Amino acid sequence: MYWALYGIQDEKQIFEEMTKLEEDWKKITSKKNVRHRQKMMLIFNLCFFFGLIFGIIFTISYSIVLPINQNDINLAPAITSFIIMAIGLVGRAFTRSYYHSKFRDVLKLLLAKENNWLYLPKPNVPQQQVLQKELPELFKRGNTNNKYVDDQFFGEVQTGKDKTSFHFGNFYYEIESGSGDNKHTRSYYKNFLAFKSSRKLNARFLVSPERIGNKIRNILTKKDVDLESIEFNKEFTFSYKDKQNKLLIPRIFTPTLQLSFLEIEKKQKDFQSLITDDAIIFMFDGFLLSHLKTDILKENKINEEDNVQLKNKIDELIVIIKEITKRFD
Repeated sequence: MYWALYGIQDEKQIFEEMTKLEEDWKKITSKKNVRHRQKMMLIFNLCFFFGLIFGIIFTISYSIVLPINQNDINLAPAITSFIIMAIGLVGRAFTRSYYHSKFRDVLKLLLAKENNWLYLPKPNVPQQQVLQKELPELFKRGNTNNKYVDDQFFGEVQTGKDKTSFHFGNFYYEIESGSGDNKHTRSYYKNFLAFKSSRKLNARFLVSPERIGNKIRNILTKKDVDLESIEFNKEFTFSYKDKQNKLLIPRIFTPTLQLSFLEIEKKQKDFQSLITDDAIIFMFDGFLLSHLKTDILKENKINEEDNVQLKNKIDELIVIIKEITKRFD
């Protein structure tokens, strides 16, 4: 049984989705499909090459033998060359974009299978609604109804002699501003990584980047917490509801943990962490996996650097989790 924040999807459904992705993978990487893809790329490359050659010839010929009457210049060859080059460039870009969009989910599926995890790529609106209700500190964002979580991983990672269950995913939401013709909608992507605590923590507080709004609110409500690290106090602030949680913070956030948060904050934009009774959740801007090295157009397997990238990100957070939970011993 795989753990997830506030219940898990039907595992049967997840396995069915994974099976469909595998079938797509087999079709896309079949010899027939690979030959077709290579043929299309060759055609578009030739279009660009011949368009470029014709353009160069046209430019040289007109620079050497320039007509006396400028109105006699025939631009048809130049326009034709440009169109041929454009077809090559656009066709090549579209082909790569089309296949990469298809392979993105397959890549994550392969990473999941390699590590014995579950992977669910489809957007899930009801699950986001549950998370917003139970974890408003992180998931109550946006002012439109277009919100969902997707690209979710469920599994376990080895932490010393024990295993830690996790639930990763992307959170999408929108913010509308203005009205009428001046209405604008901006999209946001957050990456959340939740780890199940090995013991009940009896705690609930949020660690967020220091902002003017947070600072003023904490001063007015006398909720500011200062720790040993001056740099940490400048970069982060705490949100909590009662005195019990306020007293927990100095006990949990040792100088070692403060340093770990500062190191991650340098790498991840808008880094937040929510400590709850049974889970420790992290949230960043962007996506869990970025700048993937695997190029399915060239190789039909996962580049080991992508696997290492994911494991390094997890390991970095596991260090923090172990440091937090041991303070409750």
